[in-house]
Amino acid sequence: MILWLLLVLGIAPCLIGSFVISITDKTDRRKIGMDYVTGMLVMLAVFQLLAIPFTILKRSLTELAVVYSVVLVAIAFFSIWNLRNVYKTEKFKVEKIAPIWGIALLFVFLQMVTSVFFNPDYVYSGDDTTYITMANDTVETDQIYLTDYLTGENCSLADVSPKYTLTSYLIFTSYLAKISGLHVLIVCKTILPILVIGMAYCIWTVMAEELFKWNKEKTACFVILLSVLNIFGSFSNYTISFRLLVCSWQGKALLAVVVLPYLFFYCWQLFWKEYNRRQLIIVFFAMLAASSGTVFGNGLAPIMILLIALIAGIYRKNYRMILHAGICCMPNVLLMMIYMGYGHILTWLGV
Repeated sequence: MILWLLLVLGIAPCLIGSFVISITDKTDRRKIGMDYVTGMLVMLAVFQLLAIPFTILKRSLTELAVVYSVVLVAIAFFSIWNLRNVYKTEKFKVEKIAPIWGIALLFVFLQMVTSVFFNPDYVYSGDDTTYITMANDTVETDQIYLTDYLTGENCSLADVSPKYTLTSYLIFTSYLAKISGLHVLIVCKTILPILVIGMAYCIWTVMAEELFKWNKEKTACFVILLSVLNIFGSFSNYTISFRLLVCSWQGKALLAVVVLPYLFFYCWQLFWKEYNRRQLIIVFFAMLAASSGTVFGNGLAPIMILLIALIAGIYRKNYRMILHAGICCMPNVLLMMIYMGYGHILTWLGV
């Protein structure tokens, strides 16, 4: 069971991300970290597409887990089949690492250790009584959101807020617990913080490389400075540092420290440099991933990429990219419309 968890969170994102990037982005500078983040966002997007219908139709977590696992395995094998020629032609270079990077990696590792070993004992979050309880109830009862997390009694979808039923990241934690046999609390407090913190710093590192023209020493100094700011930045529930180091397992944290920075960097590269419409596939999946963590993603992510596309479109006199960015936002707009008419839709479906 643990082996399956390692495959889902370790190997599958790398394979899927490498494949997606290989067919959309022909850049010469490939980063295994960004391949992993891209693959994870694609996985979350696919899970979002499956989880919402399963939730509305009152299907069990077991059925969702089986279907998603089959789809995931199919995508992974398809990626392996298509990547066999890529790895034959590409030459991977092992670059020397500057000594200062040892200090930078130590700071990042320190944050992971702090988040995993110290936060559960010294930091209390009221969200735990809601989110972790709901995810655990889903595993224990094999019913998605059909158990009242306060009383433990059965409830209907009409009793559950659409901010839960129209997002899937909470169910994704239940899926990880189910396939691994681990308790939801262990998944959320031990495994996910390491992944989220790692992905966040992968994105910030790539941003720094672009900012400092691939200067390794300056990039490492940037990571060290950013680490210090994050370590001392959790003084409020509303800071990014708090979400990164205290509540990194939550969907809001995933949106704030992973999905939005990824979209900002990728869309800025896409719209301001060589415009390739095939790269919009990655933007589309990332937008779905933004909607999986919290309903706020359906508003924040579209506003951000539309503003980037608008500024770049006016500057480059290429207004089609604004239309293309709008198309990528359509799933988020649709989910927002469903959110506003949620009660009427449930009545129409007879749920």
